[in-house]
Amino acid sequence: MRAISVHPHHESISTKRYTMPTTTIPTLLDLYKVDQAHARQVADLSLALFDTVAERYRLAPAQRRLLELGALLHNLGLTTDPPDHHIVGRDLVLRHQIADLSQREQQMVACLVAFHRKRVRPSLEPAFLALGEQAQHEALQLAAILRVADGLDYHHTQTTHLLAVEPSGKTLTLMLDGPSAAADGARGVAKADLWRKIFGETITAVSAQATDAASLTAPPVVPLPTTDAPATPHGKHAALGQTEKLQTEPSATTHLDDAAEERNEDTEQTDATDAAHLDDTAEESSEDSEHAAEEIVLLAPWYAASAVPLAELGRVLLRRHLRRLRMAERDVRADKDILAIHALRVATRRLRSTLRLLAPVYSGGDMRTLTRGVGRIGRAAGAVRDRDVLLADLEARAPAMPSPLGEAVTALRTALSNERQAAHAALLTFLDSRRYQKFIRRFAKDMNSLDQWDNDLRVRDLGGSTIWQHYEALRAYDREGLPVEDIETLHLMRIEGKRMRYVLELFTDTLSSHTHAVVAPLVTLQDQLGILNDIAVASGLLAAHARAAATGPAVKAYLALRDEQAAQVLEALPACWQQVANEQYRRGLAELLVQL
Repeated sequence: MRAISVHPHHESISTKRYTMPTTTIPTLLDLYKVDQAHARQVADLSLALFDTVAERYRLAPAQRRLLELGALLHNLGLTTDPPDHHIVGRDLVLRHQIADLSQREQQMVACLVAFHRKRVRPSLEPAFLALGEQAQHEALQLAAILRVADGLDYHHTQTTHLLAVEPSGKTLTLMLDGPSAAADGARGVAKADLWRKIFGETITAVSAQATDAASLTAPPVVPLPTTDAPATPHGKHAALGQTEKLQTEPSATTHLDDAAEERNEDTEQTDATDAAHLDDTAEESSEDSEHAAEEIVLLAPWYAASAVPLAELGRVLLRRHLRRLRMAERDVRADKDILAIHALRVATRRLRSTLRLLAPVYSGGDMRTLTRGVGRIGRAAGAVRDRDVLLADLEARAPAMPSPLGEAVTALRTALSNERQAAHAALLTFLDSRRYQKFIRRFAKDMNSLDQWDNDLRVRDLGGSTIWQHYEALRAYDREGLPVEDIETLHLMRIEGKRMRYVLELFTDTLSSHTHAVVAPLVTLQDQLGILNDIAVASGLLAAHARAAATGPAVKAYLALRDEQAAQVLEALPACWQQVANEQYRRGLAELLVQL
């Protein structure tokens, strides 16, 4: 049976191109209920720091305006999603066409918002990846300043003032005044980790309560003398050190939680010696305590509305999945957990599903260029993942195999491990390739560019029909019963079921928690069909080993056990399918779509 494709016909829905209206900074601050007193205070502190160190670090004058805008907007997402307001704020900056900002400048401002809190990991940030090297460097410089300035109004009282900055060797001391200066200064110092990485100097703070007030009469802006050690000439990257590799080589981490990555971000364990990725300083557990006593009236996420342009929702999802892909890439390089490869493949599949959904609203050229690029990543990872799955299953079934086959099982395990090692090396070569790096940057640029997308079609214009068409394509495999004798067709059915599941999950924010009832049976079906696919893949991988004298007996015994498993799955499959095909499921799915 041939694969059944879904080709939505939406071309006639819209004949005009929607253009996002230009907006201003004051409008954004009002629209998203930003604490403007705090925003202005952080902006003023940022500018004071900038003016003080601009000559010392040879900062370009044009950066000053971008720093002010980033400071004003740094909490833009706080009233939408407090725990992840740096990520949501980044999306909001990229959502709007901001007056008097070029695309490059807007992406730099988005980076400042994304980097103003938590660990700064540029290699994971889509807005950063879309920039050229010089813009990346400038964004990190400005983010370093913003982080310190934000800390200096930690208590949101606007009472801490920067009186002077005094250099001493590789240390800059902030001379502060105000009733909260000690606590705010401590927070500013804690957030100076990026400053140390980028500028090569340490920040300390002294408050008026801790020193003679007479010594704190310097004007607020006194340019510091240039110093050769940490200075970075405009257009060069000497102060970055290893950070030049940020856009090409994600660092290692053990974090693999694809579903809750952003919520659990501060629990990740990273290599404290990896200076290239700026994450050697753990976030304080009290980072958000400045908001604890505030009563924030939350705004509904704009991308969860059914009337939102599909392209807006899509760009948000693409950034999420690209970030997860880059996180998985770091773990793949470390190669400490086989789940890393799984996370990488899941990220590629979600990216491809999102791209397929967005095809009607993409105007940046041939969408297949992007889907093929993502597909290459998935295939490179697949060669490793298939052997990981096989090795894990072989290990689990080894005790059930005849004991005289112990040497053959060991030989088979060794042979498969060698293949896996070679596949992993090939994957790393691919991830290090210029082609891959070029694709990642192009992909990041596309998802962050308003010019590449048509915002006319809304989620409700396409969402319901797309979900239902995927369901119809899945049901088409049932021809008075499932094709249980045709493993290849069941494999195609598994793929279609997975695509439907991913499409449903794309609209989770819009459909809220109601998607669980229709996704859960799909997951169960997918798991059962996945077992059959794993067995088929294992048979293919073991074909050559079955002919070898040293491993052949082990292969025969192992596949016999898998055949027994396949028989059990095929026997239970019709009942599993009925949970997706019955009237109750169809009614629940239809009721779900009404919400769009």
